[in-house]
Amino acid sequence: MISKDFYLNSKLMVRPQFGERYQDVVIKNTICKEHPIHMHDCVEIIYVLRGTIECKISFEQYVLQEGEFLAINAFDLHRIKAIAEDTAISCIHIDQEIFPPSEGFIVWWIDVLKSNKEKFIQQAENLRMLIRQYAQFAPKSEVRNSIERILQLFRMEFMLERFQIAGDHNVLKNSEVDLERIGAIYMYLYRRCNEKLTLEKMANEFAMSKYYLSHFIKKVVGNGFQKSLHMIRCERAEVALLHGNETIEEIRMQFALSSNQSFNEGFKSLFGMIPSAYRRAHKKDTVIHQEFLEEPISDIGAVMSGISQIDDTDKIVELHLKEGAGKMIIVESIGGNEVMTQHDLMGKNKITIELQNEESILVIKKQEML
Repeated sequence: MISKDFYLNSKLMVRPQFGERYQDVVIKNTICKEHPIHMHDCVEIIYVLRGTIECKISFEQYVLQEGEFLAINAFDLHRIKAIAEDTAISCIHIDQEIFPPSEGFIVWWIDVLKSNKEKFIQQAENLRMLIRQYAQFAPKSEVRNSIERILQLFRMEFMLERFQIAGDHNVLKNSEVDLERIGAIYMYLYRRCNEKLTLEKMANEFAMSKYYLSHFIKKVVGNGFQKSLHMIRCERAEVALLHGNETIEEIRMQFALSSNQSFNEGFKSLFGMIPSAYRRAHKKDTVIHQEFLEEPISDIGAVMSGISQIDDTDKIVELHLKEGAGKMIIVESIGGNEVMTQHDLMGKNKITIELQNEESILVIKKQEML
């Protein structure tokens, strides 16, 4: 079984400094040039504030532009490289205590969300505003408020705690029971990918027939048992290739790959080259040999003001409420101050209000509850 020490003792591991402003979440805003190949023992969200980045996550390549973002699993090797001048990014690290590492199973949310373009744009803007609030608010209570809303966004809207999957087979629409079951199966594969696993052994472990298990894995993730296992083994072999000095044969045996030919062919199908060539090409691109090229952003407002100029129309908000909501009180929190306004729906289920500030936080309460 692969223990956490396999990752935690690696020179490729980079740990965020939790506890500076908030115990379980760190948000770091930087002008980014390149982050060499590395990994974290926590979930990372990368949001592009300005410019364009190329993001390599194991054998996947993504190009993210301004306002786009993705989630990266704990222990996934990745590299970020700016492909536009003055590219600014925000890296949100979320501790394992909040979102335990799912080892390969938080897949690229950019694919999931772009299937609903309107929702993606809305939630990306929500995330941008919360990043700005985190950077600008000094009081600890306001920082906590921003963090909790970010976590709620990823729990409720992006289902970070669910095993939602996106890939070549399109966005899945399976029941929660199926998603939880395939999550458990994949966690088992990731943690035991260095053992000799068979479909029969897996079927006994999960109390299924081997025929149903094979059909179930193929139905949910689009790949069969053997292909899924081989992909996971090659993905984890990448860590050994770039971190240590074991021979290719030793790495093959470490991950229970049947032969040099199968290792070479399977690895090349994913990474575009055989393991030895991949090591020669990319070992020099890791944090073992390179440093992060970035500059801290001291004024997040100046960076974001370069994205879009806000006019008065950005302060107009339309609220759609259930019928019978009655009299409502809107509490608008601006920094440490609160502005309260009362609204009588008078049978209407929609009201329009003008905010005092484009970065306001709204709390809506029924008057009878006050």
